[in-house]
Amino acid sequence: MTSRLLTSRLHPPLPPATQLVRSRLLDQLKDQTFQLLVIEAATGYGKTLLADQWLSSSQLAFTWLNLAEQDQEPETFLAYLQAALCELPGCQQLAPAADQDPQKQLLHLLAELENLLATDVFLCIDCFEKLPPSSPTLELLQLLLDYRPPSLRLVLVGQSIPVQFKAYQLRDQLAYLQATDLALNPEEFTDLVGQLNPNLSWLEKARLYQHTHGWPAQVKIQATQLQQARYEDQQLLTPEDQKALPIWPLVHGYDKSHLHQELTQLTQLNSTQTDQVMRCLRRLSWLHCHLGQPRAARGYNREAITLASNQRDNHFTEALQLDFGLIELHKGHLKLAERKLHALDKKLAHLTEELVAQQQLLLARIYWLQGEDELCWPLITHALLVSGDRNLQVFLQALLFMAEIHFQHLQTDQAFELLDEAEQHLLVTKLDISPWQAAITCLKTRLWLQEGKQELALTWMNQLVNQFPVKGPSSLQLHLHYLQTLLLAHKPTEALSRLEQLPEVNAHYPAAAENIHRKVTWALVLAAKRQPVDARAQLHQALVLAEPQQIKRPFLQAGTALQELLHEVIKHLAPGSDLLLFAETLVPNQYSVTQALVQPLDNSLSSREQEVLMLVAEGLSNQEIGQRLFISLHTVKTHLKHLMKKLGVRSRTQAVTRARELRLI
Repeated sequence: MTSRLLTSRLHPPLPPATQLVRSRLLDQLKDQTFQLLVIEAATGYGKTLLADQWLSSSQLAFTWLNLAEQDQEPETFLAYLQAALCELPGCQQLAPAADQDPQKQLLHLLAELENLLATDVFLCIDCFEKLPPSSPTLELLQLLLDYRPPSLRLVLVGQSIPVQFKAYQLRDQLAYLQATDLALNPEEFTDLVGQLNPNLSWLEKARLYQHTHGWPAQVKIQATQLQQARYEDQQLLTPEDQKALPIWPLVHGYDKSHLHQELTQLTQLNSTQTDQVMRCLRRLSWLHCHLGQPRAARGYNREAITLASNQRDNHFTEALQLDFGLIELHKGHLKLAERKLHALDKKLAHLTEELVAQQQLLLARIYWLQGEDELCWPLITHALLVSGDRNLQVFLQALLFMAEIHFQHLQTDQAFELLDEAEQHLLVTKLDISPWQAAITCLKTRLWLQEGKQELALTWMNQLVNQFPVKGPSSLQLHLHYLQTLLLAHKPTEALSRLEQLPEVNAHYPAAAENIHRKVTWALVLAAKRQPVDARAQLHQALVLAEPQQIKRPFLQAGTALQELLHEVIKHLAPGSDLLLFAETLVPNQYSVTQALVQPLDNSLSSREQEVLMLVAEGLSNQEIGQRLFISLHTVKTHLKHLMKKLGVRSRTQAVTRARELRLI
C-alpha cells in the first residue's frame, strides 16, 4: 500500500516566493522546552510556514504528515503515519502489526518506534481541518498524543485541533501559538510590505496595518494592490487635535503669554468640568516643558494625577503617566522616565492607539539620547503604523524622528524622502505649520551640510535662529546646531560671540540633554579658538553630567570634530572608572585594552548570541548569518549589538578577538 501513497503528503509544501522569516516566534520557541507544539489559527496566518521554519532550524531530525480527507479512514491514516515515521533516521524498517484493530496497530507502531529512536525527533501533523469532528481518526490522534515515545516530540498545525492536550499543559510541556501570536508585529509587517511593495509611503503602510490588523494573508493581498496615498484624503485637524503630547522637540514661539492664556482658561472652569480641567492642566505641563521649566510642569502633572485619582472611571490616568515620563526626560532623568513608561507595557492591549504610539515614541527618544539607535527603529515603526492619519501629530513626530536617525547614519536620501512626506501632510492640514516647518528645515540644513552645501545650510539656519530666539530647550538646540554650522564655516569668533549671549535654559537640571549639548558646543568653540585647556575642561564637565544617565547623543551629534579633543580628555581619566568606560563608548572603533584584559564579562552570552558569534568568527556576513539561523537581518544586528556590548567592544573583529581571549570560541 505504501507504494501507492502520495509522497507530497510526507513533506512540507513549497514556501511562497515572498516569505517572512518569523525570527520573533522562532526565538520564542527556541527558549522553551516542550514536547508538544500546537499552532492553531485561521487560514492565512502562516502556520505551516512557521512550523517548517522552526523544524528546519531546530537541529533535530523531523518528519511531516499532511492530513487529507481520505484520512477519515483509520487504515489510510495509519499507512501515511507509518510512511512518515519511516522517514526518520534508523526507522526505515518500521512495520505495523498484523492485528486488524487500528488502535492496536498504532500502539504496536509506537512501541516499535521507541526501540528504534536513538535521539529526540519531531513529527509534524498539518491540516487538521481536513478531518471532520466525527472522524474516528481523531481517536487515533488522541492515542498518539497519550502514548507517544518520549523521544517523539509533536507539532500539530491546523485551523482547529480537536484533541485534548491539557495533560501537556499541566506538565509544562506545551507550547501553544494562536492567531494573536501569529499576527505580524510592526517590524515584521514593515519587512513584509517592503518586499511586496517597496514604494508605499508611511501613510499607506499605516492605513494597511490598521486595516489588516497584522493578518499576513490580507497584508499580502492588499499591499500589492495599493496605490500611492492621496494626501488630500486626510481628515483636517481641529484646533483641539493640535494640542498633542510634544515628544519630538519642535521649535515653538511659546512664551509666558501662552501660559497666561491657559491659566486664564483654567480659572474660568468649574469643578464639574473635570475633563476640561484635566486637559488644561496637561497643556500647562507641556508648555512648561517647552519653556524649560520641568519642575513647574511636574507640579501641574501632580495636580492632574490627584484629580484623576478622585474619579471613579478616569481615562486620563495612563496619559498622565506618559506626561510624567516626558517631564522626567526633560529633567535628564532618563532611567526614571524609562521605568515609568515600561510600567505601561502590561496595559498596551487596553490603551488607545494614540497612547500606544506616544509611549513607543517616548521610549525611542530615551534610547536615542542614550545612543541606542537600534532600539529606536522598532519603536518608531510601531508608532508610525498605529497612528497614521488617525493621529497625525504623533505620526508627523515619528516621521521626523526616523528622518533624524537616517541622518545620523548618513542615509541622506532616506531622510529627505521622510521629510518630503511630512511636508506633503502639512500642506493639507489646519495645523500651525511654523514649528513643524522649522524642525524640517533645521534637519534639512544639517543634511545639506552632509552634502557639502555649507553656504545654503548657513543661510537657512541663520533665518531660523533669527525667527526663533531661545525660549526653551528646543530653540536652544536649534541655536547650538547653528553654532556648530558656523564652526564648519570657519567662523569660530562669531560662534563664540553668539554662544556667550545664549540665555540659560532649564537651569535647575544641568544634566538635561540640552545643557550637556551646550557644554559640548562650548568645548568645540573653545577648541576652534585655540583654547585647549578650557575646551577640555568643558568637555570633562559634559562627560561628568552625561555619564550617570548614559546620555550620549550630544557627543555623537558633534561628529568627528570632537574626537581629537575627546581622546585628550580620555588620557586624563582614572583607569577603570565609570567615566572612562563611558567616554570610550563615544569614540568610534575605540577598543580599550584595559577593558578587554581587566573587566570581567558583565553578562553571559545567550545561546543565540553565541551562535551568531561563532558564525561571525567563521567570516559570514550578517545576511548569511540570518539565512543560516533563519532570522531576519535586523535580528542579527540586534544580537551583534548586544553581544558586543557584553564583550565591551565596538566592532566584529574586536568581538572575535575578545571572545577568544575569554575562550568563548
